[in-house]
Amino acid sequence: VATLKADKAAAEAQAAQAQVGIEEAAAEAAAAAAQFSGTPEEQAAAVKLQAVARGRAARAGMKASQAQLAAAEAQVAAVNDAVQEAEAEVTAAAEAEAAAAQFTGTDEEQAAALKLQALQRGKAARAKVAALKSDKAAALAQAAEAEVAIDNAAAEEAATSAPGVER
Repeated sequence: VATLKADKAAAEAQAAQAQVGIEEAAAEAAAAAAQFSGTPEEQAAAVKLQAVARGRAARAGMKASQAQLAAAEAQVAAVNDAVQEAEAEVTAAAEAEAAAAQFTGTDEEQAAALKLQALQRGKAARAKVAALKSDKAAALAQAAEAEVAIDNAAAEEAATSAPGVER
């Protein structure tokens, strides 16, 4: 949702930048026209040509900015739709969770639910006990192996340190 809102803000900023670009281009054209020098007739003709050119440029710029604005508005609308869909999904999930948490049924249904829950808890407890027994058996086997290794090492040491035994 936050990502979609950020995309919406970016699209609106892009549309505003396009409008600023058009205004800057118009200001540059006006500054260039002020630097022309010639006869009054040439100046009048130049002003007329410049006005026609500025009009065409302005119309073309407006068409381009309108296209950018339409694209930005379409993007904003798509983001808004996605935000609404996401919010609807979140709301639906919350409602489903609330409905699941508030199980109400007949006495028979509640008794059956309790029986199923007890069966599941029993199965989980039996699995846990089996895992503990296997861990205990593994630990006992490891302890027995360690005890045999210790006994073998002690017997070997006794045999090597006994009087009259050559190495």
